[in-house]
Amino acid sequence: MRAFVEVDTPEQRYAYVANWLQLSPLVDVQKNIRALRTQVKTAAEDEADLRRVDAQLAKETAQSVKAWNDAAVLMYVNKEVLAPLDPDLAFTILTAGEQPP
Repeated sequence: MRAFVEVDTPEQRYAYVANWLQLSPLVDVQKNIRALRTQVKTAAEDEADLRRVDAQLAKETAQSVKAWNDAAVLMYVNKEVLAPLDPDLAFTILTAGEQPP
């Protein structure tokens, strides 16, 4: 019992108790969730993807829009893409979700 309290880490003690209660799959799920949360946090803090999007946007817009900005992208699309097709046609909002029919 002494090793359980003094030597084992809290994570090891938790695993022992979970195994004793026949909940060892729960320990594995929690480890996976913890690892995924760490990966998501790392990815969210990494600005390389944002820089890559900005570079691609600048390339596609002939340097008219250098960094992602909804209003600037909307203005570019309306002016450079839609206006030549139909001057009366214009988008008013950018949205990522599905719109009702």
